[in-house]
Amino acid sequence: MRFVVVFAFLLVSLVQLSWTLSEYDEISKSEAADFAQALRESNDGVLHPILFVPGLFGSRLEWKLDGKDDENLACSHSTKGKYDQFWITIPDMLPFEDSCWIRKNKLGLTAEGHTIPQPGVDVRPAHWPLVRSVEYLTDTVGFKELAKYAHNFFQLLRGMGYTDNVNILAHPYDFRASPIDYFDPSTGVLDKFAGLVEHMYATNGNTPVVLVGHSMGVLVATLCLGHQTQEWKDKYIHQAVFAGGPLGGAPDLVGAVINAPGEFPLVPPVYASESTFVPALQTWCGGIWLAPDSSLLTEDNLLIKHDGKDYKLSDMDEFLRTAAAAEPAVARCFEKTRGLFTEQCENDCAPGVDLTILYGTSFKTNAQYELIKGEFGQPLKDLKAKVTGHVIGDGTVPMDSALTLPRRWEASGNNGHPIKFIEVLNVKHNDLVCSSAGAKTLFKAIFGQ
Repeated sequence: MRFVVVFAFLLVSLVQLSWTLSEYDEISKSEAADFAQALRESNDGVLHPILFVPGLFGSRLEWKLDGKDDENLACSHSTKGKYDQFWITIPDMLPFEDSCWIRKNKLGLTAEGHTIPQPGVDVRPAHWPLVRSVEYLTDTVGFKELAKYAHNFFQLLRGMGYTDNVNILAHPYDFRASPIDYFDPSTGVLDKFAGLVEHMYATNGNTPVVLVGHSMGVLVATLCLGHQTQEWKDKYIHQAVFAGGPLGGAPDLVGAVINAPGEFPLVPPVYASESTFVPALQTWCGGIWLAPDSSLLTEDNLLIKHDGKDYKLSDMDEFLRTAAAAEPAVARCFEKTRGLFTEQCENDCAPGVDLTILYGTSFKTNAQYELIKGEFGQPLKDLKAKVTGHVIGDGTVPMDSALTLPRRWEASGNNGHPIKFIEVLNVKHNDLVCSSAGAKTLFKAIFGQ
């Protein structure tokens, strides 16, 4: 009986998501070669190594489970000393199984802002730093295409003459974790970045690296660059291209806290129903880090009205402390992750490399909410909100968020390196990497057109 239910669930879900395959159209090898040929003639002929830093949800993750769960024996599963991928695997998120997935994925937070995993759960990026870690987010037959991420972008690079895992590599990371952990050598987010860049430089004829960041990966790449010396960057980095970076935050992440509908385009709904996914996301400091930060924005827009009070973006701390009073780690994460660009880096963490910023302006982007169920202070699972207002952006990141900090970098000189801004029309946030049109736009930005 259980097999029949699961099979029916999969069948219905595949039908519902059939549009996804056509939207993220495939770039063939021949198309990639033809497209690259036109750019190759205008390029300097040097294949600078490409290091890709993925966005939120864009890294495969794996865990090692010790099988001990005294509070829920049904979730006492052991991986027998090895690591198994859990982001993304279909079986863990199917009916009858997703409650254990949620339980093991919920995170705590120390007073200092460091991540506390569930007991007996050890997580790391899967297949770091190989192309496989970000090209598709699952290998499950029948679902691989639905979890396509950087494939089209990598396909174009191959058409240009690049080779997987030689001069194309990736820097996946645990996007769930607090960014305060990035500074801990044991996580490797900052330390491994420097070593990986130096490795790519040395193994490709001492050729400087092109750094490509997408979405949350822009923030990670900015921190990585901001904690290197200018001498190091001038030697090892040829240029950086940042696409769709929510440097000032994204209201969709606040919407997730109060259960408002939002797009999580790297998480196909077949295994990311609201009941499966959002309860875990609400405990991930990596996601809460991306809540809007008014100090990194020019506009102090209204976020939500509730109980006679207007909460603007500058009231984010008070809003989170009030709305999520039942889960105080939410507001603590927001508090501890402020100032990572403005206080822990010099010059607002200006990258100090030749930089191109891609930002979208063609789509309504969620910005304002109204609570329609529950009251602030109740458990988050009891709240429900709806979207009531929008701003200009790429459908996920407001234009103000993508541009305010880079404009500051430009005004302060970016340590003598130019910044180029490219407005991207009719390409949604995730499509900047996933879709054929987006991948080609990103590719052109790297190779100078």
